Amino acid sequence: MKRRLSTSVAAIALLGALLGAGLTGCSSDGSFSDFGVKVEGEYGKAPTVSAGEGTAPKELKVGTVKAGEGEACGADAVLKVNYHGQLWDGKKFDSSFDRGNPAVFSLKQVVPGWGQGLKNAKPGSRTLLVIPPELGYGEQAMGDIPAGSTLVFVVDTLKCFSASQMKKGEEQLAQAKATGNTLPGLEVSGKLGEKPVLKVNAGQLGKDRAVSVLATGNGAALKADDVVIVHQSWLDQQGKTVSTWDSNTPMPLQGEKTLAELKLDKELVGKDVGSRLALSTMQDGQAVALVMDIVGTL
Repeated sequence: MKRRLSTSVAAIALLGALLGAGLTGCSSDGSFSDFGVKVEGEYGKAPTVSAGEGTAPKELKVGTVKAGEGEACGADAVLKVNYHGQLWDGKKFDSSFDRGNPAVFSLKQVVPGWGQGLKNAKPGSRTLLVIPPELGYGEQAMGDIPAGSTLVFVVDTLKCFSASQMKKGEEQLAQAKATGNTLPGLEVSGKLGEKPVLKVNAGQLGKDRAVSVLATGNGAALKADDVVIVHQSWLDQQGKTVSTWDSNTPMPLQGEKTLAELKLDKELVGKDVGSRLALSTMQDGQAVALVMDIVGTL
């Protein structure tokens, strides 16, 4: 499952420099001679992947099973994918194909082998990844994945919110027009297009979910079936503003879920990309507030 692939940005940094990826195309029968595995099946359908032969590669292997079209997604991209994952011995441990539910994530959220191996993927591509332990989960066991495992993935890239789209979205945030609106109990300062600073008076926050448009962007209006990519800023327990701006890592609101699935369509449909919103809601019996900068949609 996608959560097994996720790791914090800090954890990725601690793993140190990534190894170089060996880029290879497959032979006519779907085999990758220096990978030790064979891939069969059409793009968009669950693949059949052989168990690895011989000793697992010591470096990251990246193979293009099917080329995509358009712009490469880039190292900072948010991708929508279907994937099949198995161990070197052929034991499958996860598959979004089986669940019938694609995964959505930032390449900064995942294990280094995914981030390194998929940065050059294009929409419509199928990629084979053979990931050594140090670019996967290392010596940490993860569910059905034993410690020290070499991981084999076949990944179909369905869509991506590319690095260039992200740059455009953040430029739109900087160009947004302040509305003068406020949200009771929340004070927001700082430049548009940058990390805001929040001050919250919880006693003044409403008990019902509320949204206020602090600045209006000039991008496309959000739709109910959009997966929305945002920068979010909130207060930690010490009252300090914490934000995805800190690592320059905009995220999907909640994985692959659309606004309708999140039951946020009433509040957010029609709001424009490039806008800054303030939100308050109840969480675990307490009123909380956050600021959301809309970078784009997937």
